[in-house]
Amino acid sequence: MMRFDGDVIVGASVWSAGLILNGNRQVLVVDRGASVGSEYFDCFRPLRAEKREFRTEAARKLAVELSELGKAEDFYGAAPLLYRELKEHAGQFRLWLEIEAVRPAGSGWAVDLADAAGVSTIECRRVIDCTPECVTNPEFRRNNLTELRLSAAIHADAPEALREWNRPDFLTVRPGRRADELLLTLALPAATPLPEARRRLLELWLARPAGCAGCRMLAIAKQPEYRVRENRREFAPGYRYFNSGSFADALEAIDHSEVTECF
Repeated sequence: MMRFDGDVIVGASVWSAGLILNGNRQVLVVDRGASVGSEYFDCFRPLRAEKREFRTEAARKLAVELSELGKAEDFYGAAPLLYRELKEHAGQFRLWLEIEAVRPAGSGWAVDLADAAGVSTIECRRVIDCTPECVTNPEFRRNNLTELRLSAAIHADAPEALREWNRPDFLTVRPGRRADELLLTLALPAATPLPEARRRLLELWLARPAGCAGCRMLAIAKQPEYRVRENRREFAPGYRYFNSGSFADALEAIDHSEVTECF
């Protein structure tokens, strides 16, 4: 058992990474996966290119570097830059493990974790589940999720043909990172399994009109973007849900990385 005199954040999100980059040393981030920021980067969520004022140095630095590299709209280009900044803070992350339970413990909370070495427990002051789908509370997750959106990157030799495709309302097209890239997004009920969502997206793509035949699907996003009813919920004093995917883009998530956002 490990005692941590701070907050355990469930979810290696851009927001939780921003907490650390903005100087919070009283948080420990745990996650089932091995990546950081998947709720933006792995969903192909766009970065806004327009100039804006940021409150935090972490967000300003990342925005300036992306602009200097000519990648102001590159949602994947931001990921390695964020990882580089987090390298010296690796001790505040515990990744690639299963979150078994969140339960009361004394005056605080306990998070039970499992990995290849076995089961361990972290006792802490507070717990924040910042995963959009709320992995620690399945009942709340079922009621809170309203929709999933799965995107694919498309190389478009004829972008106008793809934009003018008479698509169903649940299939949308938006600009990608370059003039010859578009992002195709399929909206589905939240309970749709990811393999089924991929199958349906491919099925619709294969049925595209002849005018789009020269367009090629480059990649399907690793995970969907979730839409939810509530972005915040207190389950009990010291145990809360906060949707870290609720910000307009990854830079805004970093810029609003404060525990007070959810308490």
